Parts: sequence; C-alpha cells; structure tokens
Amino acid sequence: MALDQIHERTKPYAIGLVVGLIAAPIIRFNAGWITTTTTGTLAAETARVDARTGVC
Repeated sequence: MALDQIHERTKPYAIGLVVGLIAAPIIRFNAGWITTTTTGTLAAETARVDARTGVC
C-alpha cells in the first residue's frame, strides 16, 4: 500500500478525531456534565442551608 493510499484512507478518521477533540469539551461544559469547583461549593452550601432550614 502506497503512502498516498494510507493518507487517503486515514484522512476521515483524523478529521473526525480533531473535530471530536474540539467539540467534546464544548458540549460537556454547555450541557452541565462537568462540575466545576464553584458549582460544587455552591451546591454543598445550598444543601447545608436547606438541611438547617427544617430544624429552625
């Protein structure tokens, strides 16, 4: 198999890899699948306040 044939056969996979590497983090952050430190801290604080509200 010549180098040109290998290049032509692997080109779609390489393009898909690059597009996936760029698109995956964008999709994950926009969909809320990744929890950042600030989001986790805010969720913990909200849960703590909600738990103490029932006691008071």
